[in-house]
Amino acid sequence: MESPANKSDSYQALARRYRPRFFRDFVGLEHVARTLQNAIRQGRVAHAYLFCGPRGIGKTSMVRVFAMALNCEKGPAEEPCGECDSCKRIHRGDDIDVIEIDGASHTGVDNVRELRSNAIYSPARSRYKIYVIDEVHMLSKAAFNALLKTLEEPPEHVKFLFATTEPRKVLETIQSRCQRFDFPRISARDITETLKRICENEKIKASEKILGYIARNVRGGMRDALSILDQVIAYCGDTVEDEAVYRVMGSVPEETLRDMVSAFSEGNTPGALRAIDALFSAGKDPGEVVDALSNYVRDLLVLKTCEGDAGLLITTAEPDETMRAQAAKFPADVLLYMLQILGDARNKLKFVENQQVVLEVAMVRLARWAEFESFDEILSRLASGGAPHAPQGGSGGHYAAKAHHPSQPHAEKATRRGAPADPDPPAADAPPAVMRGEREPTPEELSGGNPAADDGPKFAFAETSPAETWNKAIDQMYNKRGLLAAALAHGQLVSFEGEDVVLGFLPESRFFMEQLQDPAKRRDAEGNLGEIIGRKITLRFREIEPPPEAAPEAAQPAKPASKSGIPPIVKRAMDIFGGEVIHEG
Repeated sequence: MESPANKSDSYQALARRYRPRFFRDFVGLEHVARTLQNAIRQGRVAHAYLFCGPRGIGKTSMVRVFAMALNCEKGPAEEPCGECDSCKRIHRGDDIDVIEIDGASHTGVDNVRELRSNAIYSPARSRYKIYVIDEVHMLSKAAFNALLKTLEEPPEHVKFLFATTEPRKVLETIQSRCQRFDFPRISARDITETLKRICENEKIKASEKILGYIARNVRGGMRDALSILDQVIAYCGDTVEDEAVYRVMGSVPEETLRDMVSAFSEGNTPGALRAIDALFSAGKDPGEVVDALSNYVRDLLVLKTCEGDAGLLITTAEPDETMRAQAAKFPADVLLYMLQILGDARNKLKFVENQQVVLEVAMVRLARWAEFESFDEILSRLASGGAPHAPQGGSGGHYAAKAHHPSQPHAEKATRRGAPADPDPPAADAPPAVMRGEREPTPEELSGGNPAADDGPKFAFAETSPAETWNKAIDQMYNKRGLLAAALAHGQLVSFEGEDVVLGFLPESRFFMEQLQDPAKRRDAEGNLGEIIGRKITLRFREIEPPPEAAPEAAQPAKPASKSGIPPIVKRAMDIFGGEVIHEG
């Protein structure tokens, strides 16, 4: 690291002043530095290297230090001296034997041909002629192909050093000719320690908490962290204020995030809306607000599921008692649900003009989390026919509005409405026929009168008329294939003789007839009905005209033959959501 610049000198940004000049200066990249140093010491320096990783973590700096080590007048050296003319020129970027090329502006095949023609000449005054191509993925495919031969068998005095932020765009034929190094993001802890050393060197007073906040919000980029620190120092002077950092970074203060989550935990919708309004009034970017709140809720989920492990947190280095208490208030599935809401809001911000409304809607939904329950739980109760009960946190990330669950059984509710109550309601796990108040069929009835038959009818329809048989079959089909049964129920039973069933559809029900005419749906319906009735069924459909007067009862649209005339799955939904039939027909 360099000492502070003299006040009389022209100012140099921190990111440039503290740019690594030696392998030992790199933070979080020790494995890369050690490999390159060992290669120099063992005389195993390859002819081409590819450095990959996110922006601002030291790829180009590593290239320059490696070039300095190769061309150092005292080398090749494991550590460049930094004092000779070659080291100084390479560090400044004006050495004629280290040719730095910007891949974004030299994408054509002609640029690569010029490089190839110049590579055959020996270096002017250094040990190696080194070609550095930054953002090498920007080269065109033709340029890559023109480089292949030279890259595979370059002259002895030529080395290629490439850097890229998008290695997937670099041709595999290029990558196979290089030694590839993947640069990881620098940890927040290492960035924080580096910022502390720089502040001490620059005589700047800054709390470790706010330096850690900067480090956690730069996504592993040391250059970004130094640029933000530079900007904050310019704003605050020798003493860095926490609020100034939030203002410069355009981020949401931690205290505001805590207050918003406290409003959610208490169901305080007005408080959540006021917090959003204050952030908009302060000019905060809506996307930044959602991202900050998402990170905070994510940290609560980490505390909830990782037994308080603070090493994975983003918004703070060490959670306090307030944060731990907030994590304890929310079930893990609710935190997942909140993250889903925030993710949806973040996506919608790209397509709406009034972004404040999107955030306000999200705040209302988050504050009302206690009124929602998992769809998985609702569907599970519908499928099992279980009695309604209060949700226990759910088991998935999809939630629906929670209905008001009555404390009285359905039979008592029916009595209060004036309907006759079932004196002996069936058990929740009883078979469908028993739950509708019908007697359970005997084995002889299930086998069509022959106990030895294995493929007999599942229900006893021998004593019923064709219309009753059809209605009961549709009723049973609702339990298994509700949508298909509903489409069939829109048709009127015209005839039912042996295996042949003819359904007539009024003009307003033509849509359902067209759906059922699909060969796959027809086969599905015939298979299900045949299984229920106990014999093969062949369906035919035709369009009919409405009668001039009320049709006879036998020709009315088929409806499920339950006591109330309501399909069982609808009855279960009514039990769960506390509904009642206003009009049937």
